[in-house]
Amino acid sequence: MAFKFIPADWVLSDDLRDWTRSKGLTDECIEDEIESFRDHEFKVAKSRPDACWRNWVKNGKRWGRIETVSMRHHRKPEVISAEQIAEDRRKGQANLDRLRDQSRKLKVV
Repeated sequence: MAFKFIPADWVLSDDLRDWTRSKGLTDECIEDEIESFRDHEFKVAKSRPDACWRNWVKNGKRWGRIETVSMRHHRKPEVISAEQIAEDRRKGQANLDRLRDQSRKLKVV
């Protein structure tokens, strides 16, 4: 089974960069994805790296690997109630107390 990398001399063209931006990726995200794209081993040799890049971006968005600007704006911050925080603290303290008791028993035996 042959594995292939994107050609070392491949560069993202200005047109393809514009297309990628139009899909909601920031320049920082694009640079991160280019690095990942270059490092990725494909099972099948790729003869059309630009087409492969477009699929990389579309699949990354589809599978949640790439977060676009619009996704960040639509993401709702997690809201935790004071009751939930108090409950989490009680559970954490109960676990800590249990572990301390177990530790004391191990030292005695």
